[in-house]
Order: sequence, then C-alpha cells, then structure tokens
Amino acid sequence: MIGAEDIKKIEKKFGYDSIVNFFYEGLAQAKKDNKWFHIDHNGKPVYKERYDYVGDFYEGLAQAEKDNEWFHIDCNGKPAYKERYDQIGNFYEGLSSVEENNRYFHIDCNGKPAYKEKYDYV
Repeated sequence: MIGAEDIKKIEKKFGYDSIVNFFYEGLAQAKKDNKWFHIDHNGKPVYKERYDYVGDFYEGLAQAEKDNEWFHIDCNGKPAYKERYDQIGNFYEGLSSVEENNRYFHIDCNGKPAYKEKYDYV
C-alpha cells in the first residue's frame, strides 16, 4: 500500500499538482498543469493523453471529461466508445448510468443504451 509520504515523494519527483491516494485497478488519478491522467504505483503516467478530469477505474473503464463532454476511457487512455454524454457514472455489473439532454439511462461498455427508455433519473 502506498502511504501519504510516498504520494508526496511521487508528486515532488514528477512535479504533479496532486495525486488521488487511491489505486483502483492498479492506477491512480494524477493532476499536472490543470490536466488529469492516470499513473502507476511508481508514479509514471500510463498514457500520453490529458483530460479535464478522469475518475477511478471500475470494470476496466474510467470516467473522462474533455471540453464538457463525458465518456469512458480504457487503461491506455483511449475512449472506449465514440458517444459523448452530459454526465456519466462508474460501471457496475456491466452498466453505467448516463445523462443526455436531461434524461437518464444506462449504457454498456461500448457506449450503447442498454434499453430504449429514458428517465428523469436512474
């Protein structure tokens, strides 16, 4: 387990603004120059892309936001699908909640709706 002192050392060594002290699926969120990405336990970035925000990994995918559009990325920092949403949740049992035009529904890991209906909230 990586402790707070280890996190501070990594932040200083790599010049990160901050590191979220949780390693979900082996990766942690890091911020540098107001952009977010994921790092391994040694503090090294695992991909080159930088986002306005990234979340933790769940079921192999993490939330990402760029230019006010939300989607999921894989552990290589690549978008998991082409669709973009207003908001997204984490994956749980193969589905993620999403918001599109103030309506909510679930998508699968390919970004496709799990059903036709859209709701006020899910």
